[in-house]
Amino acid sequence: ASPEHQSLDWVTGLFFTREQGNAGQTGLALIPGTNQPDPIFDPLIVTDEPSHFREIAAFGNATFHLTPAWDVSAGLRWSRNKQSVRETAYGSLFGVPASDPELTPFPAVAQNKVTYSVSTSYHLTPDKMLYARVATGYRPGGANKIAPDAPPTFGPDTTTNYELAFKSEWLDRRLQFNLTTFYIDWKNTQVTGVTPLFLTYLSNAGAATSKGVELAMRYAPLRGLTLGLNSTYTNARLTVDAPGLGGLRGDPLPSTPKFSGSFTLDYEYPLSADLKGQFGAVARHVGARNTAFPGSPDVNGNVRLASYDTLDLSAGVGRDAWSARLFVRNVTNRYAYLFVVPAGGADAPSANVILQPRMFGLSIDTRF
Repeated sequence: ASPEHQSLDWVTGLFFTREQGNAGQTGLALIPGTNQPDPIFDPLIVTDEPSHFREIAAFGNATFHLTPAWDVSAGLRWSRNKQSVRETAYGSLFGVPASDPELTPFPAVAQNKVTYSVSTSYHLTPDKMLYARVATGYRPGGANKIAPDAPPTFGPDTTTNYELAFKSEWLDRRLQFNLTTFYIDWKNTQVTGVTPLFLTYLSNAGAATSKGVELAMRYAPLRGLTLGLNSTYTNARLTVDAPGLGGLRGDPLPSTPKFSGSFTLDYEYPLSADLKGQFGAVARHVGARNTAFPGSPDVNGNVRLASYDTLDLSAGVGRDAWSARLFVRNVTNRYAYLFVVPAGGADAPSANVILQPRMFGLSIDTRF
C-alpha cells in the first residue's frame, strides 16, 4: 500500500484460498402411513460427495484526489479458480449395494475472470457526500447432487452493479443518514430448481435485474445510547424466460423479499470506574417471498412464504479488553419457514428449513 495523505493512494495484493468440503445425503423409503423404512428398498439412497476448490487472484485499487472534495477510484481483479467433485452412491434407487458403490467423477473445471470497479465521491460539506460506483461481480459455478431430471452442473453467474448514494452526518455527528439506490444487471443467474420428484438443485436462469433502495440510519440521542434503522426495498425479476425452471419474463426471483429491515438498540453504561454494562436489542423483518418461480403451471415446487419478524436481546459486562454477554435469539420463539420443498404426494413428507427456535447463550470475548 502507498503512504497515506498523498494525491494518489493505491493498494495491491495477492489472494489464495484452498477449500475442501464433504457433502452427502441419505434417503429412506418409508412404508405409507408409518415412519418405518421399507426393508425392500432400505436404504433408498446414500451418497458421499467430497469436493475441492482453489482460487488465486491478483488485485489493485487506486484513488486519485482531484481536489480536497473530489475523489476518483478504480480497481481491477484477476482470478483463476479450479474445482472438482466426485460422488459415490449406493442404494435401491441406483441398484447397487454398499459394498460396490457407483462412482461418478465430475471433470475438473477451471475458470478465469477479470472484474473491475470505478467510483467517485464528492464532499458537498465535510459531513455530506455524494457517491457513485460501477462494479462487476462473479460467482463460480459447480456441480449438483445426482438426481433424476437435474443437470449435473451449473455455470457461473456475473453481475454489473450500479450505485448512487448520499451519505451524511448531522447534529454534531450524532445522526448518520445514508440513502443508496442500486441497479444490478445479472447474467446466468444461479437459482434453485425443483425436479418432478421434488428434489432441489441449482441451475442458471438466463438473466435478471435487481433494483431498489437501501436506507441506513444511526442516532445517538443520549450518551451511551445508539439507535439504528436499516431498511431495503428490492425488486428482482427475470428479464428473459427460464422454461426449464418454470420462470417467465417478469417473474420475481426466488427467496428475494421486496421489503426487509432491522431496528437496533445498543446501550452502554458505567457500573464502576473500570466496569461497563451493555444492553442490546435487534428486531428484524423479512418480507414475503417465493421459493421458486411462479410463472409456469407445468413446473411444481413454488411455495409463497409469509413474512416474519424476530427479536434478539443481549446483556453483559465488560472491562478493558474482555467482555461477557448473555443473549437470547428469537425471543418470541417465532416459527417461520425459510425454505420449503413441497411434498411429492399424499404420503410423502415435505422438506422444510425453519427459523432457529428460541436459543439462550453466553459469549466471552477478549481483544488482543
